[in-house]
Amino acid sequence: MEEGDIIIDGGNSNYRDDVRRAAKLKEQGIRYVDIGTSGGVFGLERGYCLMVGGPDEAVTIIDPLLKTIAPGAGDIERTPGRSGELAPEEQGYLHCGTSGAGHFVKDGAQRHRIRDHGRLCGGSQRPAQRRRRY
Repeated sequence: MEEGDIIIDGGNSNYRDDVRRAAKLKEQGIRYVDIGTSGGVFGLERGYCLMVGGPDEAVTIIDPLLKTIAPGAGDIERTPGRSGELAPEEQGYLHCGTSGAGHFVKDGAQRHRIRDHGRLCGGSQRPAQRRRRY
């Protein structure tokens, strides 16, 4: 790796690790971008979402790559009120902020989904209620 390079972490890393890695790599002139990927319950039907965190200039450089790997708009109806060229979020990717933001947003989406699944399975009961099974 050399100055000016961009590292992309497309795994499921903790955003705190992303922030630490980005700071360390920045000292060497290397840019760090994290990309969280989520499909949710409609992933097969509507595609997945790429949540991108990293410096603006790095995300601008990799934008053609993101457009290529994002699922695109497909044949779903466009959001009412939108017109003109498709925005990145309509194509399946979004620059969420600085390094760490992509995995932070992914983590938030995952926690939200897990909480909802828990409620569907009776997880909304208080812990004391779940333990008292006589």
